[in-house]
Amino acid sequence: MVNVLILIASAMLAPIYAVYVQDIGGSLLDAGVAMSMFALAAGTMSLISGRLAGRVKRKYLLVGIGYILSGLGFIVHALVGSMWQLFAVQVFIGLVQASYAPVFDGLHGMFTGNVKQAGSRQSLWEASNYFSIAIGSIAGATIVVYANFQTMFFVMAAICIISGFYLLAAGKKFRL
Repeated sequence: MVNVLILIASAMLAPIYAVYVQDIGGSLLDAGVAMSMFALAAGTMSLISGRLAGRVKRKYLLVGIGYILSGLGFIVHALVGSMWQLFAVQVFIGLVQASYAPVFDGLHGMFTGNVKQAGSRQSLWEASNYFSIAIGSIAGATIVVYANFQTMFFVMAAICIISGFYLLAAGKKFRL
């Protein structure tokens, strides 16, 4: 459930990202470059963290701290004033999210149950991803329309940080 909240927070920016980039003085091409930088950083870090994921003993710590650092990255988004700053934030968030994703995926795999139920459980997982995107997209756009981008970034950050601390507390309890 905690990851659903992270997905909602991340989806809040997706449909209005180009508008945000234009608001800080960038172009549509800059929006594409910034997302490309995020993806390149995340892809590279995924290769590294995937190799290290099995060595992590307290997996919940890495995921929880990753959620908190993602939240801090969203706070920094609210302070961005130039494209170079945006590029740096995108690289940071890409590195952070990809550092915990393979560990999270491993934890998720541990709780999928027996083989007979794997398909139905995976369909629930996929559905939660899409429903999270639906909720996050409309929530983000609504916040920006009625408030501003900074408010949306602080809401995104709060969701991530609260989720991270919750996971740290729950993970310690269940020894993940």
